[in-house]
This record gives sequence, C-alpha cells and structure tokens, in this order.
Amino acid sequence: MTQTELAAKAGTDQSHLNKIIHTDKTKKRPSYRLAKKLGVIVGCSPLVFLEGSTADIQAALAASVSNQAVSDGNPSQPEAA
Repeated sequence: MTQTELAAKAGTDQSHLNKIIHTDKTKKRPSYRLAKKLGVIVGCSPLVFLEGSTADIQAALAASVSNQAVSDGNPSQPEAA
C-alpha cells in the first residue's frame, strides 16, 4: 500500500502522513483519532504513531505490507504446478 493509499483510507493527505512517518525529523505527531485509524489499517497499536520513532513506524508499515502480501496470496512461496 502506498502512502497515498494509506492516507486516503485514514482520511488525511499524503504530505501529512509523510510528516508523521518521519517524526524524528519533523516532530509531527497525529491526533489520537488519526493514530487510531492508522493503527487499525496497519494492524498495530496507535501508540506506534503517537510515541514511536521513525524506525518504529516504518517497521509497522513494512510488517503490514508483508502481512497483506501473504493474505492477498502474493507469492511468498512458489505455486505448485
């Protein structure tokens, strides 16, 4: 999922989400309401977005992408012929 797609699902724009993701540099944090939406979409605690570092947020996003790829049936294992 792209930042634009995630932002749209969460009801914000991509530039705001990007500032939240890069919180170590921007010091930007979401409201609790937005953090809760992001947590539900990504499948993690809202605290990751409220208190986590850039690395914590990026790890949660990466885990979400990995989990989504597996649940969507994308090849994590070769298909049987």
